[in-house]
Amino acid sequence: MGDVMSWIVTLFLAVFVSVGLYFIGKGIHDIALARQSSSWPQAPALILESKVTTSRSSKGGRSYKAAIRYSYVVNGAPLTSSKIFFGDGISAGSAYANAIAKRHPDGAQTIAYHHPERPALAVLEPGLTKRSFITAAFGFIFFAIGSGFGLLYWLTH
Repeated sequence: MGDVMSWIVTLFLAVFVSVGLYFIGKGIHDIALARQSSSWPQAPALILESKVTTSRSSKGGRSYKAAIRYSYVVNGAPLTSSKIFFGDGISAGSAYANAIAKRHPDGAQTIAYHHPERPALAVLEPGLTKRSFITAAFGFIFFAIGSGFGLLYWLTH
């Protein structure tokens, strides 16, 4: 029974560490792209849709997210994107999401900053924001929990 429990705990902690490493890697990649995006080529863009979406948690709370869709043209190819900035996939409070939607209203002309080699990757707000770091921080928390409990389990068994 002890060996089975040891394998279950090891598997559980390995999942925590693996998820943590995945999100750390993704977060670092997003941070690098956010830093580079300030110097990406620019293209005129048109806001096709600007709204705030609402989701409800299982505990009854609400979270909000700005949902912006825009079109732009690079080398004669029409493209659309919904990425506002790196780190925009995380829900927020109503005021924050509404402020983003207000900056990018329906039908507005704006600028899309697109990746020089992958023009389908674009943002409306280039550069680093506090939210650019959330994915990496989330990954670090998972990694730390998995590693910490793994070390604790290894030292006590």
